[in-house]
Amino acid sequence: MTGVRSIRRAANEVVIAGRGAADNVSAVVERLGATSVTVVTTPSVAASPLLDRIVSAIGADKVTTFTQSRAHTPEKTVLDAADAAESADVLVSLGGSSVVDLTKGVALVLAGGRDFDALRASGPFRSLTLPHIAIPTTLSAAEFTAAAGITNTERGVKEIYLGASLAPRTVILDGDFGEYTPQRLWAGTGMKLVADCIEGMLSARATRFTDALLLDALQILLSDLGSHDDADARQRCLEAAHMTLSNLHNVGVGATAALRHQLGGGAGLPHGEGPDRPHRTDHRCARLAGPPQRSRYRYLFAGCGRSARRCGGISTKQRPTCRRCWSARDSRFRLLSDLLDDECQGLVVVVGE
Repeated sequence: MTGVRSIRRAANEVVIAGRGAADNVSAVVERLGATSVTVVTTPSVAASPLLDRIVSAIGADKVTTFTQSRAHTPEKTVLDAADAAESADVLVSLGGSSVVDLTKGVALVLAGGRDFDALRASGPFRSLTLPHIAIPTTLSAAEFTAAAGITNTERGVKEIYLGASLAPRTVILDGDFGEYTPQRLWAGTGMKLVADCIEGMLSARATRFTDALLLDALQILLSDLGSHDDADARQRCLEAAHMTLSNLHNVGVGATAALRHQLGGGAGLPHGEGPDRPHRTDHRCARLAGPPQRSRYRYLFAGCGRSARRCGGISTKQRPTCRRCWSARDSRFRLLSDLLDDECQGLVVVVGE
């Protein structure tokens, strides 16, 4: 029937949000009846106070750690982490998207074996039983998806593994845990969220329900993303990440998401950045993502082929046209255009050259 839309529930069972929320990790572990917990993280997070705080909260006698997570989650790293977590009955990810995907990959390997070609052929995965608790330290929001990106380094391709049971069972959003995240990483993953909001609102599958969450999330990000030193602003941004990515299965993804995954896996580029050098005057939003020579926001601007300076254009995957060409015909597009015009005027550089 024309106009009928379906809305599916979010992938996670529980999301606990608020400053200090990470102290609840021990209660979550106890509810799961866990006696052996593996915490997966990066060397940089392990060097901060965050890992010790989580280990102390759970109980050091219950915890083993794997601290060698790498960007874009190479297959070998997944296998190494799975070896470290072989006796675990609960997994905890502490970090950004690569840590979350690594932890998903560990659950996948422990349940289905070490042959990634066979794992890809056997998906989607609906019956992984090892619980995953995610505590994010960036705005990548991979913890809200039922997918894992794992990179085959020989081919330079990031493979996507899908299945409802890949999503973390519990997500804990604590703004205090973004304090030690490098400012550039926080901003870059935040700009990835901005792109996700825009693509979601312009999706052919968008609904009033998804629009309400995505628009509110976008306004939070445009207001608070530059305030990394403010713990309350970090908390709001983490909750905006929840609002955005919990809708992914309802609106789908566009060209920007596909580009960043393959550029990341094949070329090692961080999410939220890209290879082009936009002009400062033409791409004002790019200034929030990092040094101008590496901003990825170019993919969203000037898609009509005319310079952004001349038309101020934003493009979408649905129509190869500019913002002004579309604004009179599409209310979502006009709303986004006005919002970005108003908000981006005031953005400042948040990372150094």
